[in-house]
Amino acid sequence: SVLLFFAAASGMWAFLERIGAHRSFDQSWIGDLLGFTLITATAGSLFTAWIGDRFGNRLPFFASVSIFIISIAMLSGSPNFAAFAGAALIMTFVVGVGLPLVVAEVAARDADNRYVVMTVPAVGLGAMIGPPLFGFLTEGGGVTVSFVACAGVAALSATLLRG
Repeated sequence: SVLLFFAAASGMWAFLERIGAHRSFDQSWIGDLLGFTLITATAGSLFTAWIGDRFGNRLPFFASVSIFIISIAMLSGSPNFAAFAGAALIMTFVVGVGLPLVVAEVAARDADNRYVVMTVPAVGLGAMIGPPLFGFLTEGGGVTVSFVACAGVAALSATLLRG
């Protein structure tokens, strides 16, 4: 679940610039937006720390995956840069929310403390797999195929967390 969630997140983040360029948005605006997305991702993690365990890990994670998928749909249909930027900032905020939640759920289920350390390589592998996978899909089938696949991978990460 950790690996898949971060593969979807890093895959989509890696292609924000390309999606924006495809829509002919100003490159300097896109560069600034990418910097702001790092701030909103951090804010999402800080928000998760603030809410703590009030709602558990799973329900807020499922909510973050749902909003992540909605933000992908918003990215795909954004008619102007403001809508595109809003969708990108929402997307990275909920990634910042979701990642600590899924790691915390692994820790909560790991009674022997043997598997929680594997979340770090899972994040790293997700970061290595997501961008090239979605890049390959974009080259082969276009941006829409990549959006659908990214949403599917995020949904699969939530499905795996249920078990």
